[in-house]
Amino acid sequence: MTISDETPSPKAPSLRTARSFISHSGILPDTSSHAAGATTAVTLESATHAELASEATHRRNELAPVSLRAPSFLDSFSPHLESIESSDGEACSDHAELQLPELLSELMLAPSSGRKSEGPLTGYNPLTEDNTALDDGFLRLRVLVDKLELDFKKKLKQFFILSVAGKPIYSLNGNDDVLMGYMGLITTIIASFQEGMKKDVYSISLELLRIVVKNKYPLILVAISRIPHEITSVHPGGVSIMENQLECLHNYLLAVLSKAVITKNFRSGMNYDLRRMLSVQDFHALDTLAMKLTYGFLHDEDAVFIDTSYYLGAILGNSMRCLRISNTCRTKLNEILLSTKKLRRSNGNPDFVSSISNRLTGTEESDQLTADLLFGFLTIDDQVLAHMRPRNHKLQSQDISTLLSAIQLNCSTVPKDKGTDLWIPLCMANFNSSGFVYCYVKEFSLGYCEKPITIILISGSKNSFYNMKEAANHVVAKVQHNKLLNKGLRI
Repeated sequence: MTISDETPSPKAPSLRTARSFISHSGILPDTSSHAAGATTAVTLESATHAELASEATHRRNELAPVSLRAPSFLDSFSPHLESIESSDGEACSDHAELQLPELLSELMLAPSSGRKSEGPLTGYNPLTEDNTALDDGFLRLRVLVDKLELDFKKKLKQFFILSVAGKPIYSLNGNDDVLMGYMGLITTIIASFQEGMKKDVYSISLELLRIVVKNKYPLILVAISRIPHEITSVHPGGVSIMENQLECLHNYLLAVLSKAVITKNFRSGMNYDLRRMLSVQDFHALDTLAMKLTYGFLHDEDAVFIDTSYYLGAILGNSMRCLRISNTCRTKLNEILLSTKKLRRSNGNPDFVSSISNRLTGTEESDQLTADLLFGFLTIDDQVLAHMRPRNHKLQSQDISTLLSAIQLNCSTVPKDKGTDLWIPLCMANFNSSGFVYCYVKEFSLGYCEKPITIILISGSKNSFYNMKEAANHVVAKVQHNKLLNKGLRI
């Protein structure tokens, strides 16, 4: 896979342009190639300087998957079953041997009468690794999201999110009327493994198709793929690409709801419908993330928007992309962010009686304006220019990736009016899965920079909006009036 240093144009090309981009740009990786180092992760070992380092997210459970073969499956389909737990030698029950092949066949096998795309060949198709024409018809039939299609098995990729009770929460493709049956089918397959083999199913492979399941109690996430490179490839952390995609979708749900809220609602009843807590914008965000994770572009009405940064970051172990600028400019931006920690409140002439009362009751507020400031970012799109963090805390790369993508999705739904400020509560799953941090987001433009710069200030207090706004205005003024940045940020 070749990673270009150039950022794709933000224009909305046609499906033909997207087809050409997929075929020639190397967006879909070849399993025989190795990624070059254009994408890096950002960490700050101290609050005074930035350090660029490669960072991959490691699995908490380092047990390697153990392969096992069930005789009944070999006779029928010969799939390869992988379990995340070591085998204890117990044989599956006769009931599981008889029923599971039929269930898997119903879930995975597409209709045999389905025809391949017609029309002239346009060369090698990286999505199918054959000479199938990569034309508009192929993209609409096999790739683009279709919520009205009853038979979604023609799609190359499908995601399901459901509760352990089989209650549907999200599906990338398909009509709600037909999803209920598949939710029951998935829970039956999982229960068959748990009861018959005393194991959690991790993945099921059958010819050119693979199903990956992640049990995030009380949620179950499922990915089904017919894309060859996803079936065989893994990312640097040793986890399959599909498993990492499910982790990204789960992190988004945790970001907007938090683990504590999800657990609390299902504790009152396992049949709880989590869709009540998700907005239309959240479902659109899940669609967008799923398309960007799988193909590196997203489709909105009649336009295709190419955005490979999130795709490449996920492939390279959820690493964070940095915009290429000089070290001098990055150091100066870091200094400007750090200067917010020295800001003081401008209280004017406080009331004497109030001051004495606050001191006696111990409720006197600190004169530091940014006492609640935890992290700070300067970004263009979702590429980082500068990053500030406290000495004793650090956001993991998964949290930063979720943060930047969630903010970008929120900003895309807001009119581009001058001076628009956003105050977004988000839960960073690896930082604190039970609580929220509050993100002040503001975009500002520079006359010498083509794209707007986004400032993100993350606070631990929900009441610090105006303090964060004042700190952000300080940063914007410093950046706009710095002559060094005038030359270095001509991007």
